[in-house]
Formats: sequence, structure tokens, C-alpha cells
Amino acid sequence: MTDNEKNISDCENRCVKPSEVDLKRAGIITETFVEKVENAASVRIGSSAEEKKSAVVIRDFYNKILGLPARQEPFTVMPLAGRFGVPIYGVIYAVALAFYIIGILVDEKNVSYAFLALALVVSAAAAAMITVQVLLNRNTFNALFPKRTSYNVLSSIEPKGNPECTLIIGGHYDSDMDRSDLLTFLKDKNLPSWLSGLLKSLSLASLPVLFVLAIVAMCLPGRNAGTKAFLFLFPTIFCGLAIFYLITAFSYKKKKNGSVGREGLQAAGITLAVADYLRLHPDLVPDNFRIVLACFGAKECGAKGSEQLILQHYGRDSFLINPVFVNFAKLGENGNTVIQGDRKYKNMYDLKLNNVAFNALKDAGLDPSFAYSKDLFTDSTPFAKHKIPTVTVELKKGDNEFSGVYNEAFEGALNVTLNTVDYMKKRQDRYKGAEEEIM
Repeated sequence: MTDNEKNISDCENRCVKPSEVDLKRAGIITETFVEKVENAASVRIGSSAEEKKSAVVIRDFYNKILGLPARQEPFTVMPLAGRFGVPIYGVIYAVALAFYIIGILVDEKNVSYAFLALALVVSAAAAAMITVQVLLNRNTFNALFPKRTSYNVLSSIEPKGNPECTLIIGGHYDSDMDRSDLLTFLKDKNLPSWLSGLLKSLSLASLPVLFVLAIVAMCLPGRNAGTKAFLFLFPTIFCGLAIFYLITAFSYKKKKNGSVGREGLQAAGITLAVADYLRLHPDLVPDNFRIVLACFGAKECGAKGSEQLILQHYGRDSFLINPVFVNFAKLGENGNTVIQGDRKYKNMYDLKLNNVAFNALKDAGLDPSFAYSKDLFTDSTPFAKHKIPTVTVELKKGDNEFSGVYNEAFEGALNVTLNTVDYMKKRQDRYKGAEEEIM
């Protein structure tokens, strides 16, 4: 038996079939949640005034549905430091190219060297910020960007006894960003994936090319007309296209109508419906388990909401005791999918939890699949980086309005949640047994 098979066999899943009344209630909760938030702000950019307005609506709706205290937790975010700032990085890159062109065209040697040196510094800065802030999603250069305030909305179902474990279920409410990929915003359709990837590679490769050409130009003893023409035309065309790609790489607003702009918000509504079900069926959760319902802000700024939940509570107070996080990322048309890790396989999520979620969906007859995230990060990313067990699930939205568009998604989310609780309970019992043997 392989290690993967052992992990799967360790997680015996139970299958819960919600009643028609439960399904109808879940559908109403989800639909009302989405409607209220979108009425407050149809587009909710991370840290914007619209996002803040939505957080108030979500908090009040949590209070109404769960009958439990809900709160907003503010945190500081620099939205332009991450991929929101890609157009700004493109402008910085354009400044570097302008310095380079002036340095090539000016005949005065000292002036030429000065502008080429500026091109070196600015292009290196642009490359460093794109790599660190966008590709690696780190906060190294955050101090250079303006600060804004975003909010997480939290509620919790407290245990009857002393809490020993915490299950966090959550999603995000800020609008998902859309890729523009050059001229998408004009034609309203996506470029072929290979062309999009080629342009992205071009934008990343062109920066070191500009850096190298600036060094070459500085080292040349003299520049004749032919050399000048090459040093001018090649990077102008090569880097100019890359700059245009960067400036138009992302759209700040999703479509206001249709599923494209609502996938994350719908998943957050399903998460609330699951929490409501657990509140109405307290026997499904052990007496020493705290259930935390989290709706994250600023996800598109680099999963900063989920990151701040960890930084504000994990190891600092008793709110997150032995936490496990289940992230319901979105509702879509592509089926029920367990996300195994971030793109490029650089950040793997918990293998056993992945299998628990997969088996829960499979036993419910929902035909799941495994995949890796197509984005650079999910709300699970900060948890994985802090070695907190986590799993991300993308749920399938039904297409039959009469049978309930949210039925399958709710059933899948509920079974993933309950089987995660079972897994946590078995793990806790195993640890307690080991402690007793040692004692």
C-alpha cells in the first residue's frame, strides 16, 4: 500500500444527506447573503470603501442568521504592493526604459553614463519588486506603498466545554480580480493561454535583458550609428511590449452581472449556510471544538485577510487553538475540486486533509477531482506557510434553478466540514493516547 493510499484509508468518511428543508434553508441563506452584499457594493476592491461597506452588511447578516456575536477585525494592507500594483510596476519599468533610451541617444559620455546608471537602478528595482511582491507574495517593499484598512468578518460557535481544537471555515468577500491580458478589456474575451504565457514570460525576461544591455552600452568604448540603432530599437520594441502587457495585465473590476464576478462571494454564502447547519445540529461537533466562521477581506491583495487572522490570533491568544482551516474558494461550473497546493507546486497544502475532502465529496456522490491552484495564492496559502493544516475546495454550482442551484455545493461543503471534524477528533484522540502511554 502506498503512502497516499494509507492516508486515504486512515480517513473513514461519513456521508450526511441534508433534508429538503435544510437544503432549501441553505439556498435561501446563500442567495440572500449574495444579494445583500452585492446590493451594498457590486464591486468590492480590497481595502476600498465598497469593501468596508460590505463588511458591515456581512457582520449584520451573520448576527441575524447565527444569532451569535459577529465582529469586524481591521487590519492594514498595502493594496498596490501586490498584484494590484502591477500597472505601477509597468510604469516604473517604462521610466527605466526612458532612462536607457536617453543614455543611448545622448553623445555626451558622462551624461550618457549617468542615464544608463539610472536605468540600471530603476530596472533592478522594478525586477526586485515584481519578483518579491507579486510572484513570491511577500511584504519586503510594503513600506514604500500607501496603507489602507481592510476587514475580516468573524463569528464563532463556542464549545460547551473548554476549547481544545478550532475548525476555521471561510471564504472571501472582496471581488476577484480579472486578467486583462493585453487587449481583453477591449474585446471582452481571453487570449489563448499559450500567448498569455508567452507575454508573461516576455515581461519577466525583458527586465534582465534591459539591465544587461545597459551594462553593455556602458562598457562599449564607442557607439557608432549601427550599434546605436540596435541598442535603441531592440529594447524599445522588446521591452515596450512587455511594459504594455504589465500596465494592462489586470482589471480591477469584474463583470457586475453573471457568475464571473460572484464565485468567491457565493462560496462565502455557502460557508455561512454550513455554519448555520452546525449551529442547528450541535451534536455533530464535539463539545471541545470551536467553529470559527471567517469571511476574509483583501484576498486579491495577496490573501492578506487570512494572513492577518493568523498574525492577530495564532499563538497570541486562545482564539485559534490547534487550528485547521477549510477554505471554500469559489463556486463555479468546473466541478468539485480539491486544490492540492499553489501554482508551480511551490506551496503544498495538507495531504491528509486533501484526501479527507476528496473522499467526503466522493462518498456524497459529487464526483471530485484534484488540481493545483491556477493562481499564485489562495486563502490557504498563509496557513500552509505557517504549517497550519489547511485545504482549499472549489465547489460546483448547480444549473437547475428548480432543484436548487446551491444544493450540490452545500452538500459538498457540509460533508467536507463534518469529515474534517472527524479527522481532527481522531487525530486528537491519537495524541491523547500517546500522551497517556508516555505518562
